[in-house]
Amino acid sequence: MDSFSKTINQVIKSIDWVRIKSIHKKLNILWEFEDDKQTVSRVPTVSELKDEFRFLVQHMNENDLDYVSYENWVVFWEKEDDQPFGSLRAVFRLLDYSFTESEETIIESDESPSEDLDAELKIALDNEDYEYAAVIRDELKKKQKRK
Repeated sequence: MDSFSKTINQVIKSIDWVRIKSIHKKLNILWEFEDDKQTVSRVPTVSELKDEFRFLVQHMNENDLDYVSYENWVVFWEKEDDQPFGSLRAVFRLLDYSFTESEETIIESDESPSEDLDAELKIALDNEDYEYAAVIRDELKKKQKRK
């Protein structure tokens, strides 16, 4: 296994996939699957979520991209001359993970859920992702009603 694959596997192991799956469930973010010639909508499994992320980073590497926004992921990758992998920041709509090769650690955002939602709403609006912005707005309204 090459250095790139090892690093990606290390990043994948460090992300809280159960939490990401629970966000899919909570916000009703469903994937469509073909099953016996019928389309079925369901929450993706942890394995499917990991595969999606792995393919996304591989796509970035193959196409020499330093930024990509795809589905629920926003990934920033700063490649540095002295480090083959560099720094990776993966944002899964409501969670933020950073990986720097020199630190070899993952830092999960410790903002409150409301602050996460506010930040994600800003990102969605900046990216003109109005459907997702509406979902976030509705979640923020629900949280305000509970207070």
